[in-house]
Amino acid sequence: MDYPLSDDIQQNPKILMQRAGYHEFIDPNTGETSYIRRLTTEFYPRFHVYVDETRKGRVVSLHIDQKHASYAGSKKHAGEYSGPIVEEELERIKAVINGEISGKAVLTGVEEVKDEDEVGGGVLPKDGPVDLKKKLGL
Repeated sequence: MDYPLSDDIQQNPKILMQRAGYHEFIDPNTGETSYIRRLTTEFYPRFHVYVDETRKGRVVSLHIDQKHASYAGSKKHAGEYSGPIVEEELERIKAVINGEISGKAVLTGVEEVKDEDEVGGGVLPKDGPVDLKKKLGL
């Protein structure tokens, strides 16, 4: 799922994505830079973002990597490029980029807390703990 960045957003993609809770990932095979955010303590599933330069400007391209490539020598993986989870995360990224929320707000069912009330990761569930595996259908 893609989101074109406004021309007036001149920040470095690394800084934009860090504000949204992503970490830079440089593919050891291709040297290509992208950004990831894990959904659990495991390496997969994870959100995966590319910030590409196109003729029309910069574009944030988001998908979920469900697992590592299954076949030796293959770069193909189980990825989701659309759906409610991807749409929700893209909306969250847009809000962070546009300064509407901080990167601490992570998923629906979670409310942002003020710095003086911060606990652990900076968010408190509205209705108890959020089971990410259940939310993602894993």
